[in-house]
Amino acid sequence: MQKKKKVNLGPTDELLISGVGTYALEILEELPSVDIIIVPVGAGSGVCGTGIVAKAVNK
Repeated sequence: MQKKKKVNLGPTDELLISGVGTYALEILEELPSVDIIIVPVGAGSGVCGTGIVAKAVNK
């Protein structure tokens, strides 16, 4: 049996932030005129990812 490598991701991990930001990208692609995206806030990675994506799309 092969051992699986475990990875610990914190709320400021770049891969996590970019991964959770993809739902904001999907929302903005489906609803380009959306004014508000409600984001649950826990450790902050979701809101960071959403903010980065929203700003990049709305330049």
